[in-house]
Amino acid sequence: MKRRRSLTSTIASVFIFCLCTTGSTKSNNVFDISNSTGGHLQNKRKEPVFSVPPLPRNKRGDLVCTKNRYIQNERQIGVASWYGGSFDGRRTASGERFDKNAFTLAHLTLPMGTGVLIENPENGTAFFARVTDCGPYVIGRIADLSYGLAKKLGIIERGKGTVIITVL
Repeated sequence: MKRRRSLTSTIASVFIFCLCTTGSTKSNNVFDISNSTGGHLQNKRKEPVFSVPPLPRNKRGDLVCTKNRYIQNERQIGVASWYGGSFDGRRTASGERFDKNAFTLAHLTLPMGTGVLIENPENGTAFFARVTDCGPYVIGRIADLSYGLAKKLGIIERGKGTVIITVL
C-alpha cells in the first residue's frame, strides 16, 4: 500500500531543499572580482570603492532627521527644492514658525540653527541661511529651501536646482 504525501508537506520539503542547495559561501561584495578571469584586473580592496553612508530611516522605512556632527566649512553639492505657501505659519522641527520669505532651509543631517552659505553655481548668486527644519524626504535631494531663498537663488521656475551648501 502506497502512502500519499500531503500537499503542504511536499511544498515544505521542496522549500527546505531549495534553501539548503542555494546557500552560497561566496561573498556578496559586488566589487570583489577575485574569481573572474583576467588576474591582472583583480581588485585587491575588500571594501567598496564608493562608500556612501546610508540615509537614516525609522522602523517603517521613512527618512528621519538626525543630529549628526558636522565639519565646519564642509561643502555639499546636490539638488535642492523649495517649499512655501501651505507651510507658511506652521511650526518647523526647531519649534519656530515657518516664514516662506525668510532665508531658511530644511536639511536632514545638519543640526537646527546651523548657519550655511548657499550658492547657485549656474548664476553665481550666494546667500546666508539657517537650518530650521528637517527634510527633504525625497531621495536625491540635499535641502528644501524656503520660497524667499529659492526665489533669490533663481530656482523657483524649475522647482529645483543644483546648489552648493557650505557649513559656517
